[in-house]
Amino acid sequence: MAIQRRLVGLPVPDDSAVRVRIGLHTGAGTLGGADYVGVDVHLAARISAAGHGGEVLVSDTARALVSDSLPDGVTLRDLGEHWLRGLDHPVRLHRVLVEGLPSDFPPPRTLTAPVLVPEQLTRFIGRKEEVAHVLQVLDEARLITLTGPGGTGKTRLAIAAAT
Repeated sequence: MAIQRRLVGLPVPDDSAVRVRIGLHTGAGTLGGADYVGVDVHLAARISAAGHGGEVLVSDTARALVSDSLPDGVTLRDLGEHWLRGLDHPVRLHRVLVEGLPSDFPPPRTLTAPVLVPEQLTRFIGRKEEVAHVLQVLDEARLITLTGPGGTGKTRLAIAAAT
């Protein structure tokens, strides 16, 4: 908060603004030479990269440690779970809102959720019309059910449509 407050009032040429994005996470880092390394250091960097200039983003782990001791005029807004580059699981992010500082930012710059479908050992041949029909129905409904006798390819059809 102190960093962002100081940057807002910093005199810069041409009435420009210095806008820094900050990402905070709590975890274990290992000293590797002159720098800290490790998964948690990597996660903090990814959280920072998801932010916009002037924004402070906090992981859920860091939020749990500070939420009961925030100073007056400071709140946290839950932004939900986001997929960050290089991670195999989503991370819950929170935006730090400081009274008197900008608080209207676009959504975090994160990845879209991956489509997790099982890898198939054989190719899916034919049934292009059925796949197209499933995709057409999905444009109109959030959930569809494929029914039929066992062994007729319902699962393979669903996987082909998802892929």
